[in-house]
Amino acid sequence: MPPDSNKPTMDQRIFRMNLDVEAVSLYLLLCGLADAGATLSLKNVEPSWTGTPEDLAMAFESLERRRVLKKILSDEENAVFRIQDPGEWVKE
Repeated sequence: MPPDSNKPTMDQRIFRMNLDVEAVSLYLLLCGLADAGATLSLKNVEPSWTGTPEDLAMAFESLERRRVLKKILSDEENAVFRIQDPGEWVKE
């Protein structure tokens, strides 16, 4: 959750990064979870994800590669992420 809990997590810059639809959709889904105070984990995303598991994996990889997300915990069954400050994002 952002430092100012009254401020939503979503940043409009995500739409100017030329990401694919799945990556932007995952970002928006994660922002909703963060704003609700939920853990940003694969386990919490999967029930709401309407695409294929392969698309979800690719979206996570894309957001990690562009530093929108950072994996902060990983184990065999689940991964937990943090949405990075937009100043950390890599445009291309």
